[in-house]
Amino acid sequence: MNRNELKLRIRDTIDDDPSGVFFSDDQLDALIDEVQEILVGETKSVHRTVTIPIRPGGQFLYLTSFAPDLMMPVRIWNNANNSRLQATSIDNLSTFHQKWPTVTGPDPQFWFTVSWDIVGIFPRPVTGSGTLRVDYLAWPRVLNDDEDAPEIMEASHDAIILLASYFGELKKWNAISAQNIFQQVQKHGVFADGRSNVGKIIFRTFNRTGPGNRSEYAQR
Repeated sequence: MNRNELKLRIRDTIDDDPSGVFFSDDQLDALIDEVQEILVGETKSVHRTVTIPIRPGGQFLYLTSFAPDLMMPVRIWNNANNSRLQATSIDNLSTFHQKWPTVTGPDPQFWFTVSWDIVGIFPRPVTGSGTLRVDYLAWPRVLNDDEDAPEIMEASHDAIILLASYFGELKKWNAISAQNIFQQVQKHGVFADGRSNVGKIIFRTFNRTGPGNRSEYAQR
């Protein structure tokens, strides 16, 4: 389904007029993009690859400089010999090499995380020849127009409609309908996977005088 078809289905589910009573077109476009992020964040379903040059003496890679849509790195390969770098940690390196930042070598053999967007390689390369291939989980791209379609599988588009409709019913202060839709969200195949945390979220309502027990997503 493209974005226009998604919007029509969402409006139909929440009983919104096509002219936009509860949601303007721009608001619905933004909601679809946000729901895509929630969906991909829960299912880790968008995978991409980026190539990064090995720089002489460079031990740390700032991944978002090469991949702005990065969620988290998964694997790193040395393109020169198509070998996969072994994942390790700073603690492990410190156990075997107390001065590991000073250790150099022709090719990196290990990689480790420093933060969500920075990784390090070990040993520190002496020369700057070759490239690394980083496989990573990515956030979905923003839909550009009404003819554009989400990059996740079409079988998962119903999950976008359900979750967006859930937020739509919350905006209408329709707690009963929101709860009914949220139960469908939890049972949907995309979220029923054991990796997803949606099934662990308890439905909570809002009140007009202030937030009651806010849902996890309301606290993001």
